[in-house]
Amino acid sequence: MLRSTEIPAKRRARRGKRSFSIRKSLAAALALIAILTAFAGCAESAGADSGLEVFFLDVGKGDAALINAGGNWIMIDTGPEEGFPEIGRQLVLNGVGRLCAVFLTHGHSDHIGGLNGVLSMIPCGALYTNADALDEAGRIARKASPETAVSELKTGGEVSFGKARITAIGPAGAYEAENDRSLVLMLRYGDTKILFAADQLFEAESGLLSLGDKIKADVLKVAHHGAADSTSAEFLEAVKPEYAVIPTDSADRPARRVTDALEESGIKYFVLGDTGTMLLTGGGSGLKMEALRSGMSESPDIRILAVDRSAEFVEVINASDTDADISGWCIRTGNGSDIFFFPAGTSLKAGESLRVYSGKAVKKNPEGLVWTERKIWGKGETCSLYDRYGRQADELKA
Repeated sequence: MLRSTEIPAKRRARRGKRSFSIRKSLAAALALIAILTAFAGCAESAGADSGLEVFFLDVGKGDAALINAGGNWIMIDTGPEEGFPEIGRQLVLNGVGRLCAVFLTHGHSDHIGGLNGVLSMIPCGALYTNADALDEAGRIARKASPETAVSELKTGGEVSFGKARITAIGPAGAYEAENDRSLVLMLRYGDTKILFAADQLFEAESGLLSLGDKIKADVLKVAHHGAADSTSAEFLEAVKPEYAVIPTDSADRPARRVTDALEESGIKYFVLGDTGTMLLTGGGSGLKMEALRSGMSESPDIRILAVDRSAEFVEVINASDTDADISGWCIRTGNGSDIFFFPAGTSLKAGESLRVYSGKAVKKNPEGLVWTERKIWGKGETCSLYDRYGRQADELKA
């Protein structure tokens, strides 16, 4: 379907003509990703230490964290499938060309649902999970990323990435409930410790208390989305975190008992459904928590100009009077099963447009932006456009 706009005819005539500046920026972005993919290691960095960054991703009611440990990129859990757009955006905006590893604490859909999207998007060296999720994680990896090594991580197991270490400190016993069998992971980077409590419940939590000072941490990823069946006052006293993060959506609030316990313990906490994605920085100069939404600005007027089923492309246009950076923006099919992220460095001059190709159009337009070689546009299929903050900017039917 084509859409008319209020843009002057002179500007509309430029449709489909990609300027040199756009070609140059896209080429540079793709070249950078290729370099990162080929050379990004998962060991001690030869350059300056980039410190620690942990993105606690707002993926709805689910867990997902993206970690930059001195240049080594790691994920702990991948959220639900519907939360993947936020993961993809942060991978693009941070120029992540390769993941050293993905850790899955257990196999529930709100922790493993985004795995296929992650492995289909960028290379990943290794995948670690518990015994319960090993078969499902392996099945997804074999289909999406056959080169990714899949291993079981048991309690006491440890994986190092340069100065970073991730240790499975739990489960500390044999438990009947699947949530209690979740991997509880401690991330250490220099003197900084972050405890990812997965979905453990009171029983598994009690087992961890026997470890004493080994569970102390600067930051706690609160267990089970802040539900009432975990995070006792005794556990908080043992961990003694400065900050706590509760990954849940705005509709499913954390239990009042849990937030009261955090407040009474003097722990500053963040509910991702309220704050959006949080960024923790530190590793030598103290810790800082920042809501990425705090720097959110008004989006430029970017629209979907056309969704052409026969020619198999989507065309977006900058309908504003100023140049626009659309890095990290995405377009999605109506059912959300297919998603395309505009690469870092993608920009449009005022009135300029570009096309994203799929299906047979990919071979006909080798220099264009490629979504997928599959045919994805059916009659009446809806195409949605989202900005880098996840706000819907436009929608058009094919």
